[in-house]
Amino acid sequence: MRGLHINEMTKTASGGGGSTRIRVDTREFNMAMKDAEKVIAKAMFEGSGRAFDQTKRETDRYLRSLTYQTPQAKKVADSLDYTKGSERKAEIRGDEITLEAMFGSRGPHIRGEIGVGVHTSSDDNGGTFNIGQAVEEGINPRMFSWKSEKAAEHSRQIMTKHGNSPWYAGKGTGKAFFRGIQGTEYISHAANFFNRRIKSEVERRLEF
Repeated sequence: MRGLHINEMTKTASGGGGSTRIRVDTREFNMAMKDAEKVIAKAMFEGSGRAFDQTKRETDRYLRSLTYQTPQAKKVADSLDYTKGSERKAEIRGDEITLEAMFGSRGPHIRGEIGVGVHTSSDDNGGTFNIGQAVEEGINPRMFSWKSEKAAEHSRQIMTKHGNSPWYAGKGTGKAFFRGIQGTEYISHAANFFNRRIKSEVERRLEF
């Protein structure tokens, strides 16, 4: 089917998501029906939804299988989502129909923007850390130090407050060793899976 052009899902610069674009030139379709564009747009919407749903489940499974070596992967798995509803509906412009969508970790909180990457809860300074991107790319082990008037009350967050690596308590100043985060490349894993599914899911809905 020459008229169906699907760009492979690619990673975004943030490291917390990926995007894809589907384009159809209706002039390449020989369909004897009045509402061909609407039929194609519906097939693109439904097919991409099915492919994204499969991708979310596969990426969730992949991340949870790595929680022993990367405990933060569970929170990233919980934050996975893709563009749904009217935001993913195809646009009809003359002889061309396009659909664009995002997949990835919502951030900075669980209901945030797709692809930003979920963050940790606030540390002693009120700051947060993007673990959506960290779990994707990884961080090398290192020594770190801090100086904060609030550290004695709230401690300094290393990984997650309730994870394998606890918060470090301090009296305003401290130094500790950060064990690092092993990168999982979950967006690349998701993109590869999605790219293997999307075309067949859309084409299946255009068989009439």
